[in-house]
Formats: sequence, structure tokens, C-alpha cells
Amino acid sequence: MQPQNADLLYLLGQAYERLGKEEVARLQKTAPHSARSEQLLAESYAASSEWPSAVIHFQNSLAASPGTPGLHVELGEVLLRAGKLTRASLEFEQELQHAPRSLRAIVRRGETKLIAGDLEGSLQDWNAAITVDGPQAERVLGIREIGLGDAAFEQLPDALREQIQKLAPE
Repeated sequence: MQPQNADLLYLLGQAYERLGKEEVARLQKTAPHSARSEQLLAESYAASSEWPSAVIHFQNSLAASPGTPGLHVELGEVLLRAGKLTRASLEFEQELQHAPRSLRAIVRRGETKLIAGDLEGSLQDWNAAITVDGPQAERVLGIREIGLGDAAFEQLPDALREQIQKLAPE
């Protein structure tokens, strides 16, 4: 395939989008109020930064299937983006009750601690995540590149941001 061919990439993207819409419609028709249907709606709202709707649908998904791996983390990430630190932290804790080695939950819990001013606690969580799976933890921590980490950094108190910037390599 030619990764630099804009027309080809456009057509491929269009085909994937159409296929995705067809599968979403099929899921909605087959199981309209299922946990996965609610999860898909929640993820769609989250991708559009429609936090209240995303939260409602994640909660519906959790009500339908409380043990689905990753749902608490996804809800926690939405709450984190919406600035609801306490609720986000609770979701990360609930995920860790089901999956104690969930890297995303450990990393995001550390992120909430950092925003709350607990630098030591956040570093402990991030070190724990790296101990579980270093390369994967680094990828999760690298989420900054798509905005989640930036959102967290912007919520930090000015004094803590300055302190972290002094620690960061140039």
C-alpha cells in the first residue's frame, strides 16, 4: 500500500467509516440496550467530548454488565477529562478491585493523584505500572500525545506545574 497517497488513504478511511456505521447499526438493532451497545454509545460521546452523555451511557453499560473489564477505567477517564477527580479516582479504584494489574487504571489513578497535588502518590502509581509492564506502561503514560495528559497537566495548581517543569528534562 502507498501510505503517502492521500486519495487512497481518504478512500480507505471512508470505507472503514461506512463499515463502522453499519456495524453500529447492526449492534443497535440486535441488542439495543446491551452493555456493549451502551459502551459503544458512551465511547462515541466521549470521542466527541460530550462528557455528560458519555457518563450516562458508561453507567448504563456498567449496570448491564458490572464485571466487564475496562469499563470503570473508561468511565474514569471521561470523568477525569470532565474535571471530576474524586469520581474518576473511585472508578479507577473499582477497576483495580476487578483487575489489580490494570495498567490504565494504575496510571490514571496516578494522574488523579498528581492533579490533587500528591506528586509522591502519583510517582508511586506510575512506578508500579512500570513494574507490571514497562513498555506498555510507557505507552499508556504517553497518552499525553493525544491530550489526556495535557488536560491533567492544565488542571494542576500553578505551583505544582512549575515544580514539575523544573524536573522535566529540556
